[in-house]
Amino acid sequence: MIYNTTSQDPDVKDEIIRTLGPPYGFREIFRMGSVGSSRMRIAQYSSQFKKMIEHSSDFAVASIGLRPKGILVSLSKNDRRMCWTIPYYRLSIYKTELLSIHAEGQFLKLELQGKQNHKFIQKILEHKIKFEQNFTA
Repeated sequence: MIYNTTSQDPDVKDEIIRTLGPPYGFREIFRMGSVGSSRMRIAQYSSQFKKMIEHSSDFAVASIGLRPKGILVSLSKNDRRMCWTIPYYRLSIYKTELLSIHAEGQFLKLELQGKQNHKFIQKILEHKIKFEQNFTA
């Protein structure tokens, strides 16, 4: 689901927590290491993101945050922010020259600079596998 998070809305925050779980606390972050990616430039996108991204000529960026039951992709452009919640069971990731994230018929393709976020992408895949193993067991 894609939410406009430019302004704080408690209902949206509650829905994100219900879908992906609460954000990790300080202890978990310290134990796990990074739970967020660095910003990446958006190269291609599906129609659901068109209104936000094509609104002005400035480039849009995205970052990814880990949650217990999925990832939260945060998009920003100028003063507008959107969040795309993706539960692990709906997440597909492909890495070529671009990092391609697919879920629910939508996609984002993000530019990677050098080895940017390689360890973090691996961490996402490990969490997805672990989640799916616990879900099917």
